Amino acid sequence: MKIGNKQVSGTTLIIVGMILGALFGLVFPSWGQSISFLGDIFLSLIQMGLGLLILGQVSAAVAKLDLRKLGRLGSRTIGAFFLSALLSTVWGVLWAAIFRPGDGMSITTQAEGSVVAVENQSIIDVIVGFFPDNIFESLANGTMMQITVFALIFGAALSLLKSEKDFKFMSLLDEFNRIILEIIRIVMKIAPIGVFALVANAMGTHGVSIFAPLFRYIVVFIAAVLSYMVLWIIISALFVKESPIQVGKQLLGMSSLAFASNSSAVTLPTQMADSREKLGISKEATSFMMPIGMSLNSPGSALHNALILVIAGQMHGLTFGMGDYLTIIFIATFASYATAVIPGGGVVALNIVLPQMGFGAETIAFFATVDYPTGMFRTMANVQLDATAGMIAAHSMGELDPDILSEKKEVPD
Repeated sequence: MKIGNKQVSGTTLIIVGMILGALFGLVFPSWGQSISFLGDIFLSLIQMGLGLLILGQVSAAVAKLDLRKLGRLGSRTIGAFFLSALLSTVWGVLWAAIFRPGDGMSITTQAEGSVVAVENQSIIDVIVGFFPDNIFESLANGTMMQITVFALIFGAALSLLKSEKDFKFMSLLDEFNRIILEIIRIVMKIAPIGVFALVANAMGTHGVSIFAPLFRYIVVFIAAVLSYMVLWIIISALFVKESPIQVGKQLLGMSSLAFASNSSAVTLPTQMADSREKLGISKEATSFMMPIGMSLNSPGSALHNALILVIAGQMHGLTFGMGDYLTIIFIATFASYATAVIPGGGVVALNIVLPQMGFGAETIAFFATVDYPTGMFRTMANVQLDATAGMIAAHSMGELDPDILSEKKEVPD
């Protein structure tokens, strides 16, 4: 958008919308509540294509892997990525469960008098529930986990068929994904208005009391994500037999750009260059790992997804059992894969993970009010953890030069 001769970014407009919405809701609380329908429309527009978006994006990402020639490098790369994301969700659950930032805040997410219920399912029920028996029913009901599982299998089948001479579906899938992403981009153009209404309604409903739980949530999230990054750096440094301080130093360039830009895609060229020139990952391995990591792996987002699900339960006075925690871990992990490359992915992720556990629009709006600042830390974690997971996989394959990592030599021309 242009104001005068100056181009104003969508991110800036969203931040302005948050600030103005907060002020509007505080000064005119009844009006803030009355425009909540604008926020509801914005959330509905995002949600309307989520099933198709996840189906298309995950299918295409998996299909672009050559399963016949994937070999040890691909399997170890995906294994390291999955491990980083899975452990991050466990870490997020632990931080939320120990520090309980959601205690003391009550939000009604459904019609007045209704109760948000979370089934205490057995582990077997949880696992069985991930697999669809009718993908069209899953799409109609918006069961995102089942859609994701189908997309993984569908993508694997596409990967096996794409090399056949007369197979044209991949180009159709790419065009389909372009259309769905363009829909998301169009919807995100009204994001400042939607965010304004969401924040105004939240502030009009809860007033300044909303700041305390938001502050606790932000502090716990930042502490959780930073501590996990430190932990993962230590793990990866021990694996490659290098000093954690040296590994952290080599990650500074890509990490700072990721934080400032709030975009894994913008950071990808720097991430690939630093992976080669500072971490010592071979050119071939870097070219394979980093784009796949950007498309599929978002451990920072996975940690955030897990954290907000537990916090949301605390806000509603819910008690989770082991089956619920397992559900949270799987939902958080797979939702992070589904939203890795989505514009405005943080808000979209909220629309995926929270309804899966029975939480409604007001809970989504609560977390959406501070999506941008938390997104900066999520993006930094996504980029940094992708690079270090790739470093682990490359080392296991002999595709990592320790002398480059330790700065004993430069990358040969």
